[in-house]
Amino acid sequence: MGLKIKISAWSFVCYRNRRNAMGIDKMVERNISRNLRPEDIGGLIAPTGDQTAITEKWILPYKETILADTRALRKEVDRTLQKDPELRKRLHAGNLRYPKGLCPEITDAVFNRLSAEMLNSSKPGMQILKNFVREGGLLRPFFGIDSNTHFQNAIQIGDSILDVAHDTAILGRNPVTFYPKLRDAPIKAIETVEQFADIAEKQWKFDVYPNIYLPQLAPVFPVLVIEPRFENSQRKDVLRLEENISALISKNLHTLEDGHLFGLSSHFLFRSAYREKRLPPQMIQSLLSPDGPLSAFQNIQPNPFRLTTDPEEVRWEMAHYHAVESDLDMRVKKNRDHMRARAMETAPILEAGQSLAHVILASVRR
Repeated sequence: MGLKIKISAWSFVCYRNRRNAMGIDKMVERNISRNLRPEDIGGLIAPTGDQTAITEKWILPYKETILADTRALRKEVDRTLQKDPELRKRLHAGNLRYPKGLCPEITDAVFNRLSAEMLNSSKPGMQILKNFVREGGLLRPFFGIDSNTHFQNAIQIGDSILDVAHDTAILGRNPVTFYPKLRDAPIKAIETVEQFADIAEKQWKFDVYPNIYLPQLAPVFPVLVIEPRFENSQRKDVLRLEENISALISKNLHTLEDGHLFGLSSHFLFRSAYREKRLPPQMIQSLLSPDGPLSAFQNIQPNPFRLTTDPEEVRWEMAHYHAVESDLDMRVKKNRDHMRARAMETAPILEAGQSLAHVILASVRR
């Protein structure tokens, strides 16, 4: 596509905006907030029997009404985003035409408007969604893989998927598409870090590497990418920590491997097809430079941003998350409070990793 899609894996930004919408129903607000639990951030959630029943009651019989209102909201969003100077600049830089590559921006904007319009009695489709959410229906944005070819942001509605940015990967498609059943939809949950890496290389043209260089961040952020950029017709390869992998945090935290948690990261780092890949020598030299971009972070917090070239240090960090009996209960979701507590233990790592979200860790000119 030529332009990296910036994914907002953390849905709380959207929620903060929605929360400030005028007159939003408190129960609807509370239920949507519940759907954005820290341990479930970003990914697609397998629906329970209750969610399937609520979807069949409130969504499937009225899908055309919901789609009509949603398409109107998408048109409103298009009119707003097409005037956004920053987005216009990005599209121009990538030689792209709206809405190419704007999947997260469009999905977030439609989701915000959709939530705020639930009290608008002139929009029957939004009233149906309000009743669905008030009865406990799951309504949340998520990040998945479409047709095993590209990443896609969409909205989960119980056991259904509403894709409000269907035309951002392939221009000319219907902008809004509805999939009645998750099992039949082309948009699937991201299951492994290796799967994420494969799509990132295919779609974004990145070169993906295992993060054996920032050992404390590796359990949650196991992926480093080299992204080619062009300035005045000159290519510069930049190294970044790939923050979008946080869409896998819940599954990653709950997966056991070699007796510890963060099994998805461990498998990617030490057993996947990427396990032997190492950064090019020039990039390693730039990364380890004492006056490099990481030095400012290391001066404030030396441990989270500690650098190494020894993968055994990453294995040692993984061992800190050894599994105990209560973790086994967590895996089968018998103890929700404990699972949430374990998820919150990763907060310092997440915070440190997110602080590097847009930082160029190293660069090499071609």
